[in-house]
Amino acid sequence: TDGIDRTALMQAARSGHVDIARLLIEDGANVNAVAARAGWATPLIVAATAGQNDIVTLLLDYGAEIDFLDDKEGYSALMIAACVGQEVTVKLLLSRGASANQQTEWSVTALTMARRGQHSDIEDILIAAGALEPNAPPLPVLFPWGGVGDPMLRPLVESLQTDEATNPKMAKNE
Repeated sequence: TDGIDRTALMQAARSGHVDIARLLIEDGANVNAVAARAGWATPLIVAATAGQNDIVTLLLDYGAEIDFLDDKEGYSALMIAACVGQEVTVKLLLSRGASANQQTEWSVTALTMARRGQHSDIEDILIAAGALEPNAPPLPVLFPWGGVGDPMLRPLVESLQTDEATNPKMAKNE
């Protein structure tokens, strides 16, 4: 693994190297490994985020847990793919049995994430697959790389980042 526990399989998944991924799996790579320090990564989540559909198929064929919720924010591969606009990946995951109604502990669903990413075509796909509204209003989502699709949250995140960079006292919570 690297410094944040990403495996060679995760790197192959991100880059779409199907033959390398297959070799790694056949040599014993864990298709359900979790990058603990990164907090959110499994090979399937990495591949789904990048739209690497051949890798998604390969991982599922070798037993990747399709509805695994990451340890950091509680998102599934379907939720992440919906948020970042990977329409073909969303269709693939649904066709392979991903739950259209799985919710995080904060009542976030793939439908919620598609809306946050402003992907109406993916919303339609999820609704056609039986996605329902979440049981409770979801809270704003923060990814490690910032707020996603929440116009109220994005300026707050950006201002905090700017304030911390220009005001050392804020960075130290003084």
